[in-house]
Amino acid sequence: MQNRKIWLSVIVILLFLATNLLVDYFRPDSGPFWFRFMFQYFCWLLCIGLGLRICGIRLIKFATDIGLVAKPLYFILWSLLLSAPMLIGFSLTASISPSLTISGFFTSSVFPGFFEEIFYRGFLFYLLWKKFSWNFVLAALASALTFGLGHWYQGGDWISALQIVLFTGIGGVWFAWLFKEWKSIWLPIGLHILMNAYWYIWEISDTAVGSQTANVIRLVTIVLSIGVTLWLRYKKQLPVAVKD
Repeated sequence: MQNRKIWLSVIVILLFLATNLLVDYFRPDSGPFWFRFMFQYFCWLLCIGLGLRICGIRLIKFATDIGLVAKPLYFILWSLLLSAPMLIGFSLTASISPSLTISGFFTSSVFPGFFEEIFYRGFLFYLLWKKFSWNFVLAALASALTFGLGHWYQGGDWISALQIVLFTGIGGVWFAWLFKEWKSIWLPIGLHILMNAYWYIWEISDTAVGSQTANVIRLVTIVLSIGVTLWLRYKKQLPVAVKD
């Protein structure tokens, strides 16, 4: 059984890395915008389907285990509450971007937040941690490292790129921890979408690093979410989506 888990871990990681490499290599440069934009996410969904098939996990079982079918609105409301420091802080310290569009909101906030959490936390982290019995820290770091590397292109130079990988990698561990504690992928999805949205709505920065003030505000959000989670767990009132 242990050997099987090791081999499946290797196969899933290789499949994951191969998918990202193929997406980068075959990403279309022409054609309808939505096809070019959604190409990556279609490939990710195919990777998830193939990975679950190889591991013998039914799609409905996967969706249930990661909390995808349990009270999405409830956990999104929690994410709205936990991200309030960014909403309030940015509204007080930054101006509204003059280039807001509905399509831009979805392409910069909704789709990346949803699909990245499903792919990196719901798929890779979930399989390594829950199904293959990896230590939480190792599984979280594995998914966070690939998550961070997926944002390196936002840097204009090597120093900026490394900073972005570090920031997003830390964010990946944080999202994985919230997923583990709340047992719902919807909480990190909601936080990811909302944090992207605040970054888009207000004029902060085009990269994942941002300004010093914005980073302080973002840190307050992270600390608040950790504090609330630990407090609710201590009080045994943490509203988990999936019972152990």
